[in-house]
Amino acid sequence: TTIIRPVTEESDLQGDILACPNLRPEFVEQMNAFRTSLFDSASVKQINGLAMTGPLMADMIESWLGGINKGGVPRMDDSWTALCQSRNMVAMKAATKTFDDGIQMIKLPTANDSIHSRLFSLKVATLDQYKENRFVSESDSFETDLDDYIDGVINRVVKQNKSIVDANMQRILTEFVSPLKG
Repeated sequence: TTIIRPVTEESDLQGDILACPNLRPEFVEQMNAFRTSLFDSASVKQINGLAMTGPLMADMIESWLGGINKGGVPRMDDSWTALCQSRNMVAMKAATKTFDDGIQMIKLPTANDSIHSRLFSLKVATLDQYKENRFVSESDSFETDLDDYIDGVINRVVKQNKSIVDANMQRILTEFVSPLKG
């Protein structure tokens, strides 16, 4: 199919054609039909089962060009690994912030059962958030790092809670025992 000329006057072809008020209606119809056909027939490009969006493809191309500019040969697997690591780092930082914000909401001291339950729920929600936003790759050290970070913070909070509870118990015992001694 041949698309007709967009305008009848040659001078109208100069400059921004889309801003031209004299576009032929037939041309506009043909272009709309072409665009619809293109979008209807184009399949989503995927790499390792992940749909490639414009920004993802741009990141991949940037990685390839970086390799070429350094005198190397671009490799798809290296670029994919670098892209996964970059995106997973972003997902891990966002999940870590969510976890840290959740920790800040916990008021100490609190009952042992309650703190363990709340910390476990927060851990599960944080890891789920990370998994929803990460790129699956062969080696995802970020999930392990995030899990280790969460466990470290949980241990610290549990110890801090125990320390506060112990101090409060000691204070209460001292307040009750002191009058008995005197």
